[in-house]
Amino acid sequence: MTTYEVKETGRRLRAARQHRGMTLEELADQIGCTKDHLSRVERGERGMSIDLLAESSRLLGISMDYLVFGTNDLYRKKASGTEKHEEKTFARTH
Repeated sequence: MTTYEVKETGRRLRAARQHRGMTLEELADQIGCTKDHLSRVERGERGMSIDLLAESSRLLGISMDYLVFGTNDLYRKKASGTEKHEEKTFARTH
């Protein structure tokens, strides 16, 4: 059984946001929450609603399965050559 671990989800969210070159404030504004809330999520102090998780996943271009459960299915779409290289780089560094 796979479980939702708030700290790990926050760690993956931060890594994906930074990998995309987004600031905490930019992502918070785009998903509709406060910078403080998103910061607490990334530190593993709070969870996120399914709506915020889904919007974060969409904006960052990563799968919900990866974000919530840490599965190997990192990207939402079938990876092209560029995305495959990006996925290997991202996975190695996070």
